[in-house]
Amino acid sequence: MYPLQTLFEIRERAKKDSEEAYAKEKQKLDEAQKKLNQMQDQLKTMRAMRAQKRAEYFQAMASQTVKIEVIKLGERHLEMLLEKEQAFILEMNQQEQVVQEAQDRVKQALDAMMKATEDYKVLEKHKEKWAKKQKKIREEKEESESDDITQARYNIQLKEQAP
Repeated sequence: MYPLQTLFEIRERAKKDSEEAYAKEKQKLDEAQKKLNQMQDQLKTMRAMRAQKRAEYFQAMASQTVKIEVIKLGERHLEMLLEKEQAFILEMNQQEQVVQEAQDRVKQALDAMMKATEDYKVLEKHKEKWAKKQKKIREEKEESESDDITQARYNIQLKEQAP
């Protein structure tokens, strides 16, 4: 049995654990990025809606059939839409921070996975070399024993043929 088998199994387990950790962090990053993309799309929609409302209010004001109260309501509505956009931009900035942190964790997990994989492969190579060496020793021993048996048979035959 391989003398470093326990260490080999520990490194193999560490490699698998690091691969799983990387996969989880990558999934979290993908989810955070997806949420950010949805937020960016939502912001575009909000801006488009505000621009459309502004155009409608300007068109209504240009027709000169709008009362001052309606104009003031329109201005307040546009201000409210702008405030919602600004609040949403702050949420988006927080989500961008979440994405950045997730990217950092993915990089760390990738580095850990690469290190664990490297450690495992080094020991795997050592195990392969050890197995080859053991096989060679075993073959040499068998060959030596075979030579001994052949020599013993030859000596027996010589004794039997001797008068």
